[in-house]
Amino acid sequence: MPIRLIAFFLFLFLVFAYTCIKLGHIAHLKKRGRILLWVVVGLFFFLSIGWQFIYRLGADLESPFIQSYFWISAVALAVLSTFLTLVIPFDMIVLFDKTIRHILKKVFKIKKEKKINYERRKFIASSVTIGLVGVSGGISALGVREALKGPQVYQNDIFVENLHPGLDGFRIVQISDLHVGPTILKNEVVEIVKKVNALNPDIITVTGDLGDGRIIDLRKHLAPLADLSSTHGSFFVTGNHEYYWNVTDWINEAKRLKMFPLINENDYISHNGALVLVGGVSDPIGRNFIKSHLHDPFLAIEAEKKVDFKMLLAHRPNTYNEAQQAGWNLQLSGHTHGGQFFPWNLYMPIAYRYYKGLHKHKNMHLYINSGTGYWGPPHRFAIPSEITLLTLRDKKS
Repeated sequence: MPIRLIAFFLFLFLVFAYTCIKLGHIAHLKKRGRILLWVVVGLFFFLSIGWQFIYRLGADLESPFIQSYFWISAVALAVLSTFLTLVIPFDMIVLFDKTIRHILKKVFKIKKEKKINYERRKFIASSVTIGLVGVSGGISALGVREALKGPQVYQNDIFVENLHPGLDGFRIVQISDLHVGPTILKNEVVEIVKKVNALNPDIITVTGDLGDGRIIDLRKHLAPLADLSSTHGSFFVTGNHEYYWNVTDWINEAKRLKMFPLINENDYISHNGALVLVGGVSDPIGRNFIKSHLHDPFLAIEAEKKVDFKMLLAHRPNTYNEAQQAGWNLQLSGHTHGGQFFPWNLYMPIAYRYYKGLHKHKNMHLYINSGTGYWGPPHRFAIPSEITLLTLRDKKS
């Protein structure tokens, strides 16, 4: 068994054990009660995680039973993931407090005369855990409701200095991280296509993670994407998830869906007398699957013609520094999902300097789409799914 797979299952076990220990604070359980707790949490944990393994075995997505099971499991995962993101910071605060107390006692010889009331501490711990379980359920319910609404349209004007007059009002629509798969199927894709086409885009950009699964299983559900309509067509770059499911199949499917794949390459579009360079880079993980898929914004910008505007599609936003140095005017990214749901979004700044919305890095604009779909649990509390409409504007006008 590969080391990565062993590490993954070890991580799952640790999360499971941690969850059991936390829920054990709710009541003072005897031996049989503790065993029952571990069994119940184990079943809930399998319900939350196990559906992803079953999906990978080739489950029938058209089966009402399978769909019901997937949705129940996905909602369970929403509750579990919310609970963990709430309880872990709380435990970190408690650990920090205990560490400070220990330092004061051992190093500075500071002792408190007041006797510790352990029963009171257990009561507080139980109350906090019960409260977090309740809050997790409430947040998850609202998050699932938001996810079921589908993506909202976010409109932004990008003001560019010395923009070619022909590009003033140029409309770019971006979708990203659609994740067609277990719970995002044909009906949802049809609605997204309708929303995109209603925006009358000049160009449509798809910045990776189009789906999760085998093309043979998802082709029917991806089919509506062929109806995307814009003045200059649709362009596509790979995200990390395409590589998990045979990237060659996904690139070929993108072509069948009338999307132009860009793997460290570019294409020209002419609009009202202006020439736009549209480039794309493969996801950085690509080099682990196909050697030629080395993420390279410098290679993607190589062009023989003089252009008026250079737009880069890159799944992950953390390529911004290289992209700016290479000379791109605008980078469009996704990947982060904007955190997908509260409170996970609060942790995103730790991993990404730019993780959501419109930014300007030196002389380059950068937009990060929060995800047109969702990954894992159908959970979008405080971070709605997104279709992006960007309109270029002359900064002087």
